[in-house]
Amino acid sequence: MSAACALCARLAAEPPLWSDDRWDVRPIDGPPGVAGWTLLSTRAHVPSLAELDDASAAELGVIVRRVHRAVRTATGAPKVYIAALAEAVPHVHVHLVPRAADAPAGFALFDTQRAARAGELAVDPAEAARVAAAIAAALR
Repeated sequence: MSAACALCARLAAEPPLWSDDRWDVRPIDGPPGVAGWTLLSTRAHVPSLAELDDASAAELGVIVRRVHRAVRTATGAPKVYIAALAEAVPHVHVHLVPRAADAPAGFALFDTQRAARAGELAVDPAEAARVAAAIAAALR
């Protein structure tokens, strides 16, 4: 872990929804644009998928599927979008974003995070906490 890395600092400071030796699952750093927006990341600095070791690469699909199911179960969303951008921090990280039936489809859903941070959109904090607890329970 590195004190200079924002994700490492968050891993050290906040409890995850679930973690093991290689992986960490937590809500996106708030405020969320969508209740249930979840981040799966490597615990170690691994800047790209190409640099995952064989064990982590083999686990990734299984863990993404497991988290996907937990997010879908906790939110009731008919779709869960998955994106890996590999831009902000030197950790492989995957965003899992539930899309409710009445939510914008496609890339517009990802703009909700920007809108929440700009104060243009607010997700009920109690609902976000309820969904996060349900995701954690589904992952146990």
